[in-house]
Amino acid sequence: MAVDEALVDSCRRGASGPTLRLYGWDRPAISLGYFQRPDQVVDLDLCRDAGVPVVRRTTGGRAVYHRHEVTYSVVAPVPHPCFPPTIRGTYETIGVALEAALVRLGFRVARRDRDAERVRQASGSPLCFAATSRNELTLDGKKVVGSAQRRWPTAFLQHGSILLRYDPREVSQFFPAEPDALESITGLGAHRESVTPVEVCQTLVASWERLFGVALRPAALTADEAAAVAETSHARDLTVTQPV
Repeated sequence: MAVDEALVDSCRRGASGPTLRLYGWDRPAISLGYFQRPDQVVDLDLCRDAGVPVVRRTTGGRAVYHRHEVTYSVVAPVPHPCFPPTIRGTYETIGVALEAALVRLGFRVARRDRDAERVRQASGSPLCFAATSRNELTLDGKKVVGSAQRRWPTAFLQHGSILLRYDPREVSQFFPAEPDALESITGLGAHRESVTPVEVCQTLVASWERLFGVALRPAALTADEAAAVAETSHARDLTVTQPV
């Protein structure tokens, strides 16, 4: 999360260009939306005892339990020829790219309109995956990709989780979520046994290059970005600081 923030800050200053970042998690972790109150969302003492870090994202939205997933982030200048000038248009464009990749992998995913009834039913849940927003992806009617976006005058950041495996019992111990909300979530592995993070990442890159007509190349963080990551990581670790 700190790397995503450093990348968009760099882009906002004009020091870097568009970036697609794909990553995973070496242990379970929880990210909270920027405006969520930690003490109202998650049991911080339980997370500390279980060794589950809790961090605050720079984007809004609800909490995400990260474990068996591929996480993507997209950073680009505003304006940019590949992306519409609105948050809704950008969501749709990125949603098309994600959908194309998962369809290529053999999953019959669908980009959904905002599910007003599901949003209403999940209004008391702190979980991102409890409700489906416009252009988020579902698989057999269950949410499999969740995303959040934040825009500034000169750049935007959108990132999200592509669930590979999902265990509602594991998630429920940390969140006061309703059982129905937890059962409306799925992972790719529930629909195909042998799906790996590497396979998902490779297909995402290929679909991205095809859709946008670009060639992606690996890049490392700059010295300034690395320093920003170190500073932000410490400031946002809610498991060792007091909730705000």
